[in-house]
Order: sequence, then C-alpha cells, then structure tokens
Amino acid sequence: MGYDPQMGQFDAQSFAMQQDPRSFAAQHAEAELAALEEKKKAKEEASKKHDVEHLSKKLRSGARDHKDNQACARTLCLWALFNGFLYGIALMGDSWWYVQWHAMSIDHMSITLGLFNVKVDIKCKETYVGDMKLCNMMKKWGDHDNGQWATSELRDTMCSEMKSTCSTVDRLYYAGWPPLVLFPAAAVFECMSLLLLYFHWHVKPTAMIRTLADKCGVMSSLCGAFGFVAWFAIKPWLTGLPRMWGEMAGQMGSTASVFTGFKETWTIPMGWCFAASSFALVGTFLRVISQHNLPFHVDEPDPLGLDESFNLLEEAKKEVERTYGTQQMAA
Repeated sequence: MGYDPQMGQFDAQSFAMQQDPRSFAAQHAEAELAALEEKKKAKEEASKKHDVEHLSKKLRSGARDHKDNQACARTLCLWALFNGFLYGIALMGDSWWYVQWHAMSIDHMSITLGLFNVKVDIKCKETYVGDMKLCNMMKKWGDHDNGQWATSELRDTMCSEMKSTCSTVDRLYYAGWPPLVLFPAAAVFECMSLLLLYFHWHVKPTAMIRTLADKCGVMSSLCGAFGFVAWFAIKPWLTGLPRMWGEMAGQMGSTASVFTGFKETWTIPMGWCFAASSFALVGTFLRVISQHNLPFHVDEPDPLGLDESFNLLEEAKKEVERTYGTQQMAA
C-alpha cells in the first residue's frame, strides 16, 4: 500500500500502479511521443523560417530588378531627348549633301546642298595656260553672294533662262519641305514618349500610359523615316547641274566632253546634317524597340496574365503575412 501524507494512510491503488510494469511502458511511450512532437514542431519552425527567408530573398531580388528597370527607363528617356536634339540640329545646318567635280581649267567645283540653300564653290587652276572659258563660264554661279543660293532663287534663275531645267530645280526646292515638317513632329513625339515613359515608371504605372508612350515612340520613328526618305526620294541627283549650266551658256559640248568636261571626284557625299538625321532615325527605332521590351512595372497588372512568377510571389507573400504577420516580413 502507498502512504498518503495528507490522509495519513497508504493508497493501495496508486502503489499498485507504480509497481505495474505496464504503467512504466505507458509513461515511456508518452515521453517518446512528446519528444517526437517537439522534434516535429522544431523541424516545422525551421522549415517555415527557411520559407520566410527564401521569400524575403525573392522580394529583395524583385525590388532590385524593379530598380534596374527604372534605371533603364531613365536611360531611354535621356536617349529620346538626345534623338530629339539630333532632329533639331539636322534642321539648323545646310550640310546635307556634297558633290565635287574637276575639269580641264577647274581645280575643283563643289556643291553643298542644304534643305533650302545651295553653296557653290569654284576654284580655277592658277597655272593652267589653256582656254579658261569653262571656268569663266561657271564663275557666275560661284560669285553670286559668295556662292550662296537659296533654292527658290536658284529655281527662278534657272527656269527663267532655260525652261527644261525647271523640273530638276523644282525638285531641289520641294525636297526640303518634308524634313522641315516631319522632323519637328518626330522630335515632339520623342519628347511626349519620354515624358509618358517617365510618368509610367515613377508616378502612375498604368497600362494606358505605357501604351501611349509606346505609340508616341512609334509615331516619332515613322515621322522621322517619312521625312528622311521623302527628302532622299525627291532630291535630284546633282551630277547633271554643271552640264545644265554649260548648256545654258551655250557650251554643252565642252562641259560634257570626255577630255575637257566635268568629272565627278569621289568624296563622302553625306554632310553632317545628313549624318545627324540618320543617327536620330536609327536611334529612334532602337529606342522604341528597347522601350517596348521593358518588363512590366511591379504595380502594373500583367494584361496578358502570363506573369505567373509574380502572381505566385504575391500569393506566397500574403500567406506568410497572414501566418506570421507583417512585422516578421519587414524584418
């Protein structure tokens, strides 16, 4: 019998349970079960802690990717500003196309073509002792205002002296209008595209603003391309101008002669204005492609529903916040 201090007597039942071998087995099983539960609980806690750390790492990685995308968007904005600047300076100069010739008594004669201006430069051979009539005949065009001609003035002069030249000089005059109209439009669309792109990535990331930015970029590239191609298509080849001037002076034979006539000198015909417009056009196309391939903003819903990784990440984030609270996530 077991002794109970409070009762002052032995408890036979408790004493019997203590002496029963099966009670020791039950106690041992309960202890082992408790140890297994503690071990399982510790393992689950470690697994959950690992999941939280892994999710936090993904969130930090996503934040870094978003910062990189914002930096790319700012770079594209600066690129758009540079393209607009190139369109502007292409209109400010008169060095679009350059052609040079030499002849029997002419050391060199060059024509520099702008949108609405033509520069004629003639230099005769100082040591030539033969007939100088070819050089003297061309001096009329080089001596006028130091060789500077407005295309409208050149058109009026040549058309009044010989009607057959009107079609050529008309094209020379009208070729300058497409770039004059379309290049500023291209620059304006570039500026609108950069403003919308910046607003999308830093202020309000909506699909509408992103679409408008892309469309403005496409319109800029189309305006630049149409202006550039139209100028190149309308502009006449300048090779025939010296022969026209010789025909107007009654010396068609001497200007077209194989031995004494004009022979074109090989040069790079593109002027710096042409190069600036070319760089602006190519830069606009490349920038629009890069802008279109930018990832979606993290706060912008995927319109195609294909961003499964982002959706899963958001669901996991909500689940962890619901289970552990926002304080642990912030930590």
